[in-house]
Amino acid sequence: MDSENKKKILLIDDDKDLHFIQSYILKKHDFAFLSAYSGAEGLQVAMQEKPDLILLDYMMPGMNGKQVLAQIASNPEYESIQAIPIVMLTAAMIETRGKRELLDSGLSAFLEKPFGDKELINVLESVLITQKQQQVREDVVRNLRQNSDFFSGIIENYPGLIFTTDAGGTITFLNDGALGKFFTDEIPQKKILDFCNIAGISFEDILDEINENDKFVSREATIFLGNGDEMPVDLYLTHFKDIRQNNSGILGIARDLTVQKQLEEERLERARTTTIVQTMATLNHEINNPLVPILGNIDLLVADGDELPGSIRGKLAIIQENAKRIATSVEKLRTISRPFLTQYFDDELIIDIEKSQ
Repeated sequence: MDSENKKKILLIDDDKDLHFIQSYILKKHDFAFLSAYSGAEGLQVAMQEKPDLILLDYMMPGMNGKQVLAQIASNPEYESIQAIPIVMLTAAMIETRGKRELLDSGLSAFLEKPFGDKELINVLESVLITQKQQQVREDVVRNLRQNSDFFSGIIENYPGLIFTTDAGGTITFLNDGALGKFFTDEIPQKKILDFCNIAGISFEDILDEINENDKFVSREATIFLGNGDEMPVDLYLTHFKDIRQNNSGILGIARDLTVQKQLEEERLERARTTTIVQTMATLNHEINNPLVPILGNIDLLVADGDELPGSIRGKLAIIQENAKRIATSVEKLRTISRPFLTQYFDDELIIDIEKSQ
C-alpha cells in the first residue's frame, strides 16, 4: 500500500519492547507506525502527525493514560485531535464504572495486555470502521445544517402538503406550499383526523400500521380545506423523529389528486361514451335489418288495402306510423357521437336522443 494512504497508528507507551513488537506487527499489516514514550510526548506527536488512531497505555509514569485522555477531551489546545479514536492499553483491572467513565469521556475501546496480533488488528480495524461511519454521519449532519435554508425552502415551497404531529396526533407544522392559501392559522392546533379523513381509521391505528410496516404507510384520503371544500390526496405517513432519533409523532406528505381524479373521471366518461356509441351502433344494425322488410310489407298492405275493412286499414296505419318512428329513432342513434343522458326513473339514466349530438 502507498505509504501516503496507510493508516497512521500512534503508540503512547513507556515500554520500549512493546514499541519494537508493535512496530513490526503494524507495519506487517500495512499500517504506518508512530512512537511516543510518555503522555506529554504523545500529545506533541499527535498534534504534529494527526494519526488515524492512538494506542494509549493506561499505566505510565508522569502523565498516565487517563490524564492524556482528559487533556485531549477537555483542553481547547487539543481540539484538532479530539476526533481521533483512542484505544486504551491496560494490564490493570479497571472496574466497570471506571471503564464507563473513560468511554463516556471519549475513549473508543479497551485492549487488555497481553494481547495477540489478531486481537490487536481486529480491534484496530473495528474502531477505524466505526470511526469512518461516525465521520460520514457527522458530515451528513454538518452538510444538512449548512444547507438548512435550502431544505427549508424546499419544504415551504413543496406544491403539496408537508405536516407533522406530536405524539398525541395534534398538527404541529404545516408548510405553506402552493396549497397554503386554503388553510387557516388554526390548522396547526387541530388533530390530524380533524384535518383529514383517512377512511375511518384512528390515530392509534395509524401508529400501529406505521410500526408494522417499519417505514411508512400510503393511502388515499380527503383533506378538509379551510374554505369548506375537500381535496382528494395521496397520503404518505411515517414516524417523525426528534434530534435523538426517538419517535415523537407523525410526518405526513399529501399529494393533491384533484387533477388526477378529474382525468380518471374523463377517462371513465370517454370509456362510457364509447360503450354507449358501440351499443347504439349494434342496436341500429340489429333493429334496422328486420325493420326494413317490416316497413316494406306494411307499405304494400296499405297501398293495396282499399278492399280491406276500415278497422284493419286503421290498425295498419298505426303500425306503419310507429314503425317509421322506430326507423327515425334508429337513424338518429346511428349518428350520435356524444350521448346526452337524462334521469328517467329514480337513478335510472336514459339517452335523450333530441339533446344528444
